[in-house]
Amino acid sequence: PTISAETAKEKQNKNLSADQITLCYIPLENGTEAYCYEIKGKFENKNYLIYINANSGNEEKILLVLDQENSLLTM
Repeated sequence: PTISAETAKEKQNKNLSADQITLCYIPLENGTEAYCYEIKGKFENKNYLIYINANSGNEEKILLVLDQENSLLTM
């Protein structure tokens, strides 16, 4: 990665309480992949996954995590 995990954390919403940061690859809508930091956290009592590109520092995706009875859903 070109940027550090700490730099990626600084790029996300300051109101999000980050629980965990890991590196991962995510699929993009254009059929390619992006190398990202996945930031798991909470905002207003809801769980989110924020993906910050590990090379450019750009925000790639924000997913709301819904905890269902038998599964986890993301939107």
